[in-house]
Formats: sequence, structure tokens, C-alpha cells
Amino acid sequence: VRAVSYRGASKTFRPLRKRGGLLVGVLAATAFYMVLASHIWVVDIAVDNEAVRQAVMNELAACGIAVGRPLDKADPSAVSMRAVAAVDGVHDVFVWFDGCIAHVDVRTQEKEIVHPDTSPGNVVAKRDGRILELRVAAGQTMVKVGEGVVAGDLLVSGAVETTAGVYWRHASAVVTAQTERVYEGYAAREETVEVETARCDQRTVTALWWRLPLYASATFSDTWTATTTTAPLTMFGTPLPVGIETRTYIRREPMTVRYTDEEVMRLATARATAKAAAHNEGIAVVDTVTEGEWDGDTYRVRVVTTCEEDIAEEVPILFATE
Repeated sequence: VRAVSYRGASKTFRPLRKRGGLLVGVLAATAFYMVLASHIWVVDIAVDNEAVRQAVMNELAACGIAVGRPLDKADPSAVSMRAVAAVDGVHDVFVWFDGCIAHVDVRTQEKEIVHPDTSPGNVVAKRDGRILELRVAAGQTMVKVGEGVVAGDLLVSGAVETTAGVYWRHASAVVTAQTERVYEGYAAREETVEVETARCDQRTVTALWWRLPLYASATFSDTWTATTTTAPLTMFGTPLPVGIETRTYIRREPMTVRYTDEEVMRLATARATAKAAAHNEGIAVVDTVTEGEWDGDTYRVRVVTTCEEDIAEEVPILFATE
């Protein structure tokens, strides 16, 4: 019997029998990748308070979630219960994994001390408006629906008059009124703006706790602003504890810019509208009127918004003492 040809795996890997080092390298790289992919190498925790962050990190470590710990030993379901019980101000903790990265979202809450304020007080208007609805919880009503008020007017009094005399109460109410808010924006045919004149990127290779800068040392003055971004390397969609950190320095300098009339009008309108949107957030806006006019080389825009909002403001009653 004589073999005419060889096919299959024996034929493909036959040349590797004489290159044992290559095969060992492939097996070692595969084993190294399996070890990396089966452990936690980055713990990304989203919380601003450093004391809360450290306390939550301790509870994460107790549940097997820490750098270098195996993924199959982690117990994310137990983190929330432990953190809420042990860390003051934590409402809930969510943990999920993206490859070898553990993402932790910490929800905090401000603990309120609930106590009824029984000190005498009034409810006054905090801005001008026309009253649409009155819901008085305590105190004596001093205004009517449909009545116009100005900021500082007494809406609900803490001095309740009865046939037996005057009783002092802490007035409380929700007073919905129609108000008017005015916002202005302007733009000129010639303006001085900050423009980018230079940019410098400094990159650093990161691997676990090891950092290798890819740049020479350099100093930047206060006129440069810096931003940092990190891009981890991935293998088959799994993030690795190796990445490139880029720190971008940008220098901005003032420059004179000239606009056409159409550009000036559009820019002034955008500025006034943006200001109105920012200040009216959370307020019911029922109507908006935009007006604009030229003032020399400057175009001024006036945005008038009609809103419905609570204008009640509680203030204490101060008694004169001798």
C-alpha cells in the first residue's frame, strides 16, 4: 500500500512538528487570553462622593468584585443589599459586566429629616402673575382666583382670625399663576470670539497599573485646556486591560469675526431662545413671542414666554421683641 496524498489536519499541521516553539507560543497566548477574559481587570464606578465611592468599593470587594478577581466568583446580586445597609446615603447599586470590565452604578439619595414646621409663617408671591388656582393647606386666604399679584404680595396669612381671637399658623399653599418671563439675546456684526489656534495630543499606553508615555515631557501654560479620553483594546469584542490614553491640549485665542445681517439675526435669536429654554426647564410654557430689532450694528432679540407655575413662597413671621 502506498500513500498517494495526505489531507486534513494531519496534512495542515505536519510542518509545525518541526517548529515546536511556535505551537508552544500559540498555546501560551491562548491560555493567557483565557486567564485575562475570566478575571475582572477594571472596576468602573460612577459616583461623585469619594467617601461613598471607597465604602462601595469595600462592599464590592467583599462580594468578589475587585481587580484581579475571577468573574465566576463575583456575586453582583448581593452588592445592593450590602451597600444599602452599610453605606450611608446609598439608595441602590447596579452591577453589570462588559467582558473583564465591571460597571457599577451607584444611586444616592439625600436623606430628608421629616418634621412639621409649626412656626408661624406666611405665603407670599415670589413673582408677578395672575392667579389661576389656589390650594390652601393651612392659613387664611388673602387673594382670589383671577386676581393679579406682584412679587412680595401676601397670598395666605399665618394669622387666622376667628371669633375667639387670632391664631398663629404656619401657612402652606400651592398657588398656580400665569406669569410672564422675558429673556434677551443679542449679536453684533463684528464680535470677538475664542478660536482654536493650536492642538497637541499626548498618548500613553496603559496596562493594568503600568503606564508608558509615548511623548517627551512638555509644559503648557494656563491658556491651554486639556481633555482626556481612554480607548481600551479589544479581542473578539472583549475589552482588555490594555489601552491608549489620549490627553488633548487645545489653545484658544481671541479673534475678530464678522457676520452678515442674516447670520447676526439668526445668532441673536438662538442665544435668546437657548436662554429661555434653560431658565424655563420644568415650567409649563403656554405661549412664546419673539421680537427683534436693530440697534446700530447690534441685533437684539426679546423672547417673552407665558408660563403657568407655582408662585407660592413660605416666609416666617418675625415678631418684634423688646
